[in-house]
Amino acid sequence: MNGPAAEGLAPRRATSLHLARRYLLLGAFFYPAWWLIFTYLVPGAHDDLVGRVAVAGLLLAMFAATFWRDWARRHVDVLIAAACYTLITHYYLLLSANKLHVAYVEGCFIVVFGASTLLNSPRDLLWFFAYVMALTAAVAVRFHGGTSGVVLFFGLATVFVVSSVSLGSRLRLIERLAASEENVRRLFNSTLEGIALHENGVILDANDTCGRLFGCAGAELAGRKLSDLMTPEDDAAPVAVGREPRRYEAIGVRKDGARFSIEVEEKLYFYYGREVVMTAVRDISERRALENRLRVSDRLSAIGQLAAGVAHEINNPLGVILGFAQSAVGRLAPDSEIMMPLRSIERESLRCKELVQSLLTFSRQEAPADAKLDLAACVASALLLVDAQARLRGITISRELSDHGLIIVGNGNQLQQIVINLSNNAIDASPSGGAVTVSCRRVERDGEAWARLEVKDAGTGIPAGIRARIFDPFFTTKEPGRGTGLGLSLVHELTRRHRGRLEYATQEGRGTSFFADFPLA
Repeated sequence: MNGPAAEGLAPRRATSLHLARRYLLLGAFFYPAWWLIFTYLVPGAHDDLVGRVAVAGLLLAMFAATFWRDWARRHVDVLIAAACYTLITHYYLLLSANKLHVAYVEGCFIVVFGASTLLNSPRDLLWFFAYVMALTAAVAVRFHGGTSGVVLFFGLATVFVVSSVSLGSRLRLIERLAASEENVRRLFNSTLEGIALHENGVILDANDTCGRLFGCAGAELAGRKLSDLMTPEDDAAPVAVGREPRRYEAIGVRKDGARFSIEVEEKLYFYYGREVVMTAVRDISERRALENRLRVSDRLSAIGQLAAGVAHEINNPLGVILGFAQSAVGRLAPDSEIMMPLRSIERESLRCKELVQSLLTFSRQEAPADAKLDLAACVASALLLVDAQARLRGITISRELSDHGLIIVGNGNQLQQIVINLSNNAIDASPSGGAVTVSCRRVERDGEAWARLEVKDAGTGIPAGIRARIFDPFFTTKEPGRGTGLGLSLVHELTRRHRGRLEYATQEGRGTSFFADFPLA
């Protein structure tokens, strides 16, 4: 592969290398061809075909070195200067052999003018003309001056003056081009999108934004395969890139192995004289998270509407069943043979009633009552309702309630439901003899004061495979008959109604902590 990435060069230096290769190749082919021209123009000329072929071979060797040697690629200006010195030396030998023939004087002018065009450094140009003038003086002394010597001397002086003026203009142009390229490079690196240019799947150049997306510097991406950095999400056959942009979504892989969602847009682009593919990369992880939350919200809304209808339909016949069961229990003797079945009907009816009440609370879109409450007091009263269950399970509930007033605005019953549901989940998750810690304290979030309720269990943590679903309604890991799957979804909904935020931290084998934060009044 040829190009800036393959050469390991900056784009401007890669362009200079490309031009230098052209000059060396042209010189290698045309310099021997001049032998035919001069032998035709100068009958009886003592031209040196062997010497011309040797010089051409040297130029070809320099051309080949730019592909095989890193030093030659990075110091191509030295090769060009060496080629210029070689050509002019050989031409002065031919000029001397032909006794300052005017045709060879003109040939010297052509070589000198070509060299003055290729040498872009004032220092290199001065050294070259000093060398040429020394050769001119040596040849003129050998042949005692003469018309050809005078023409050669003044002609070269004229070429030197013209070349100096031309060099000054070219240097100013080079400076402007360098400044323009620096501005373009700065703009390229400051874009908000990651941009990579690649050919046959190998990255030639990439901006700093693209490097940051993948956890490295933009320059580190040059030479890497694009397929190592991103994989399309679908398995459809790739579509050829054309003039019109092609857009698709993919999974990006950062330097540390982390995977993230990206959007990719590709189109063809001309880059230093050849057609490559320009790829724009955008990190859409946050957008994906928002879309997922929106889908969950829509699902919760639909389930809430369904739950409200189902709860109202079930509530009336359930009340009848519970009423008759309780009435029958009150009329029968304690040792009656149907007492146990009736007690089971009463117990399961009460459980269904609690489930229906949870469904109604979950589906009812009401704002919390505008009352100022002490969070610590609400937590303390709610824990009285779960102490009995904790003792039956051999669980100790540790209270760490702030003495400072954590006043929030909300509904006392709903806040108690949050505490009870989180505490019951913590008790179920903890082993017998374990401890559940319930605390409330003041915290800072985004520069504002919040009241935090934390419930920490002594369980085994939440497995990574189900963490994305723990707030889904009716999702539960408990055995049938022990859980409805509405506890955490209800807590999430009630916290949201209080303008709060529900989060959790878990580590497999070391337990889970849930944090319900509420803005202080």
